[in-house]
Amino acid sequence: MIVGTPRSGTTLVQRLAAELPGVRVPPETHFFPRFVPGLLRRRRFPLDGEALRAEVEAYCGHEANAGLRLSADAVFAELPQGRARHVVDLFGAIVRALAGPAELYGEKTPDHLLWWGPLAAALPSLRVVTVVRDPRAVVASLLRMPWTAKSHLRHAERWRFDQRMVAQARTTLGPGRCVVLRYEDVVEDPAGARVVLAGLLRLDGGTPAGEPAAAPPEGRLIAEGEWWKEAALGPVDAARVEAWREELTAAQAADVVAICRREMGWFGYDGPTATAAWARLARMSPRDRWRRARFRRRLARRAAEVPPVLP
Repeated sequence: MIVGTPRSGTTLVQRLAAELPGVRVPPETHFFPRFVPGLLRRRRFPLDGEALRAEVEAYCGHEANAGLRLSADAVFAELPQGRARHVVDLFGAIVRALAGPAELYGEKTPDHLLWWGPLAAALPSLRVVTVVRDPRAVVASLLRMPWTAKSHLRHAERWRFDQRMVAQARTTLGPGRCVVLRYEDVVEDPAGARVVLAGLLRLDGGTPAGEPAAAPPEGRLIAEGEWWKEAALGPVDAARVEAWREELTAAQAADVVAICRREMGWFGYDGPTATAAWARLARMSPRDRWRRARFRRRLARRAAEVPPVLP
C-alpha cells in the first residue's frame, strides 16, 4: 500500500514499485475514503448474492470511478463463490480486477494513509510505503491544481496532520512492514528506491542501484483523464525539487514552515527555530487562526470516522 499526502510523489513510487518483477499496482481505487463509510452504514459482512452485486455495481458505476474502466463482472470473478467475508475481501477483488495477473499486488491511493491502522491489522502480510515531500513543494503543487482550495495554510495543516500519521505507521509497524521514502531522495536515486521497495516486499533480484528498470510497468498505472499524474510516468526530473521557490511567495513559504516545523524535523527537512516559528504564527490574523483551527477540527473528524477494526 503506497500512501502519503497528495502531490508528494506517490505516483512516481507507484511506478517504481510496478517496475519490480511480478508486481502490479493499478490506478487509485479511493475505495476506503469514498466508498467504505457508506458501505458499512448500509451493509453487514459477510456479503453475497444480490446485496454484494448491488454494492459492486454501485462502486463500479460511481461517476468518480469512470476512469477506472472497471466492470462488476471482473470484480465478481475475483471473489470465490461470489462472496465477500470481510470488507478487505472486496477491496482485494477490486485491486486484482484492475491490475490483472500478478505475483504481488500493490495499491496506491494517497488518502488511504488515514486507514493504515485497520488495514494493517486486517492484512498481516500488508507492507506500507509512505511517501514524504518537503511541505513547501507539496503546498505549491496543490495550489496549482484546479480543484484544490487556494489556501496555503489549509494545505500546510493537511501536510502536518498526514505526517503524524506517517510517523505513527512507521513506529507501530516497524521497518519490516513500513518504509518512509522522501521524494527528494527518490528523484535523486530512483533505482535505489526500487531496491528499498524490493527489500520491503522481500523480492529477490531487485534492480541494483544505478541501473534502469529492465522493463516498463505492466498494466495501467493511472485512470483515464488523470493528466496531472502523467509527468510521473516520464523521465525522472530532480529539477522539480526546488520549483516551489519560484511558485510560493516568501510569506507563504514562511507560513508553511512555521506550521510544519516540528514534523519537518522528523523527516530531515530544515525548518525555522521554535522561536521564529511561534513568532510567525503569533503574527497571523485572527481570521487565519480561525480558519486553521476549523480545518484541524475537520481533519480530526475524518480520522474519528475510520473504524479501529474492519468488519
